[in-house]
Amino acid sequence: MALVLNKWENLIYTEINPFQVNVNLFSDEYIQSLIEQSYSEQEQVRDTMVEWLVGNPKIRDKQQFVQFNQAMLIRLLDRLHSYRKEKLKNLVASLYEIISTHLENTLDFIEDFFGNYFDRNERVPAAYLNISLEDFCNKLKILKESAAKDDFVDPGLKDIIINNFNKFCYQHSQNVTYNELIYQKELMDELLTDETFKSEQSIKEVLFYFNFNEADYMLVIEALFIDIDVCELNLTAHFNYFTAIRMTYRFGTSFDRTLGLQIKANAIILKSNESFVNRNQTLNSGVCCVSLSI
Repeated sequence: MALVLNKWENLIYTEINPFQVNVNLFSDEYIQSLIEQSYSEQEQVRDTMVEWLVGNPKIRDKQQFVQFNQAMLIRLLDRLHSYRKEKLKNLVASLYEIISTHLENTLDFIEDFFGNYFDRNERVPAAYLNISLEDFCNKLKILKESAAKDDFVDPGLKDIIINNFNKFCYQHSQNVTYNELIYQKELMDELLTDETFKSEQSIKEVLFYFNFNEADYMLVIEALFIDIDVCELNLTAHFNYFTAIRMTYRFGTSFDRTLGLQIKANAIILKSNESFVNRNQTLNSGVCCVSLSI
């Protein structure tokens, strides 16, 4: 596999590492030369990646190549982010910021042009996460203001949604993946639209569409299906009940945090179907089938 980022790696881990050299002694001219070197490397990395991917037809090789360089860029960004916590003169701080921008541009280039191979389960770089969360938390304030004005929405439902965003915004770890960040941002944007906040039903439809699997919300949803006696359901009602469960436990959306729910959903459906079949088989015998509980 081609070594695409070795120059940046040497630059960041060795030449401008404040734990190895006194970067505050760098001259203005030297700092400018480092910036130009990094800018040139940005262009070279893009060209090298395109050439390598065009010349290697195997999908598996392409995926490994893209994800390896993606992970390396994230590590380099995190290293620069840690450097910026040190006491630095302004020009050195600017040097780190500019090189970080070059790395971020390259990461964006990989995601935009090689999205099929981009690993969205990879951790988001710390600097990028901080910027994203700042914007996200500002949107959360707007959502809270909107929720406070809407009396027609169940307060419990509003609390569940707000608490989910509060945890993500203020109690997150540094190990947030691209998938989770994208999921939370898209859910927030959809809830902030005028169409969504027209009714409680429209809010619930958005939550269903996004497979909103927050634990407290799932308790509310599961309560809808507790102790339903499938013995009393006719064929049409049974079909509607079956469909309701499938709609409740949607999968394959942007970010599926709780795969265990798929297993639970399948178990509910199988038990419902088994009970309904037993009911048909025992109608003449007078034997009642068991009630469905989850």
